[in-house]
Amino acid sequence: MGDATVTSKLGFHIQRPEYPDWLKAHVARSKARVVKIMDPDHGEAKPFGDVFYIGRLYWGGEPDKQLIRYGAEGAKRWYDGAAPRMAQAPWVHLWELPNEPDVTSEHACIHLATFTSEAVRIMHDNGLAVGALCLSTGNPPDLSYWQILGSCLGHADALILHEYGMRTMTLDGWHLLRYRKAMQELAKHGYRVPPIYITETGIDYAGGPDTDGWRAQGISAEQYRDQLAAYDAELVKDPEVVATTPFTWQDYNWPSFAIDEHMSGLLADYMAERNQHEVHIPIVTPQPQRRYPALVETVLPGARLSQGFGQNPGLYAEYGLDGHNGIDLASPDVGRYMLWHGTQVHAYRAGRMVVGHSDGYGTYAYVYSETEDWLYAHLADATESRDVRAGDVLGWVGYSGNVIPPDARGTHLHLGVRPRPYRLDNGYRGYVDPLA
Repeated sequence: MGDATVTSKLGFHIQRPEYPDWLKAHVARSKARVVKIMDPDHGEAKPFGDVFYIGRLYWGGEPDKQLIRYGAEGAKRWYDGAAPRMAQAPWVHLWELPNEPDVTSEHACIHLATFTSEAVRIMHDNGLAVGALCLSTGNPPDLSYWQILGSCLGHADALILHEYGMRTMTLDGWHLLRYRKAMQELAKHGYRVPPIYITETGIDYAGGPDTDGWRAQGISAEQYRDQLAAYDAELVKDPEVVATTPFTWQDYNWPSFAIDEHMSGLLADYMAERNQHEVHIPIVTPQPQRRYPALVETVLPGARLSQGFGQNPGLYAEYGLDGHNGIDLASPDVGRYMLWHGTQVHAYRAGRMVVGHSDGYGTYAYVYSETEDWLYAHLADATESRDVRAGDVLGWVGYSGNVIPPDARGTHLHLGVRPRPYRLDNGYRGYVDPLA
């Protein structure tokens, strides 16, 4: 984000896409870097000039959330409905997926992870950046559910969270600053932590538009500004968090949450005082997720890339690696991992296959050839050591060895390639990215 010191991560959340002159002046004076707009396709293009725009689409009754339970098919239907509206606001940098979905059970989280994985793929294939999950405050209620939700974040451009205090913005780490627990859980399970945007924050006791926002809690605008400032000071400590946008300017009948011209001026002055230097947020340029029919469709047709080469360096440092030294291929449907267990694994290159077992890789097949060696690991079982041709069955997908999660949910194939002559000092014990 450049050399300038970031001293405030507050931005603007605008619910109704109408932009009075005073609001435009406040955004400009604040030097805020991020503005979130609901229904940006219904208003003026780039109303605040060259800031980073986040867009959320709203449909009455929120039918988009109902599509999540249909998994990958639901994601396709969501995109079909959202695409014409997104095309009307091509200046938006990052689009949110359905708002505040259900994550109160493992079943719901599996649906959401499957939906999100496919939505990210579709959005990237169409050149659009996407913010994943969009979880409401205090969610998921069971922190272990990040073990499921983390599976869909490998390619997401951002992780979207909401955090609110109850009757005051108490920094308790459970509602406010809960993102730190999410980061810990994701790291524990070896998942990537995308840039975090907290696109709703403030005070919300129980969600009542008239009774539960900051205005209904008996505090002044100055007191509310100071509470937001204290929260902001904590966010600045964590580089993973890009911005937070208090809810809300230009409200749609949320009077107790409304940030009016006076409150807005206080926040703009606070941000301006701290943002003395111009700070830029890099524009997200999503790359279509590459498909490798010659590799993936030979080795494990229909597989989903669940972990890429070089990812999660912290997780693999204890093994003397700079990051993940292969790629992981898993079930295309996060929730159907047991149907994936036992799927045939095929050789990509011909060579001499040797079957082995280790604590880390579990049951594996290692195929030697004159130019490169291939590793197929975490198998449920393997055929016998022998000479193989491209396309021959080597074994079956499983979860043997050290997998995350450490049970059937960790079912996947680890695929690695090691060119000859070996470069064992390359940080990956000679392995390189099979998809490069």
